[in-house]
Amino acid sequence: MRDAKQAFAACYESLLKRAPAAAGKIVLHMTVDGQGSVTQASMGEGTTLNEASFMACELSAARTLHFPRVGAETTIRYPLAFTP
Repeated sequence: MRDAKQAFAACYESLLKRAPAAAGKIVLHMTVDGQGSVTQASMGEGTTLNEASFMACELSAARTLHFPRVGAETTIRYPLAFTP
C-alpha cells in the first residue's frame, strides 16, 4: 500500500484543483486473487468523498496494486481519509 499512496495522493491533488475545500474519506473494497492481483475494486460503505472523477481515479489506482501471494482469494477493506 505504501507505493500506492503516491497515486492516491495524486488523485486527491487533482480534486483539490477543482474543489479546494474537498475533504472526507473513501473506503476501498478490493478483491485480491491468490497471486496478489486486485481483480475487483469498489467504494464501500462509509465513503463520504463522493466526487465522480476522484473516485474513478482512486479505483483505477487501487486496481494496479499488487499484494503478496496468499494462495487464495481474499477481500480487503481499506479506509483512506483526505483533508486539504
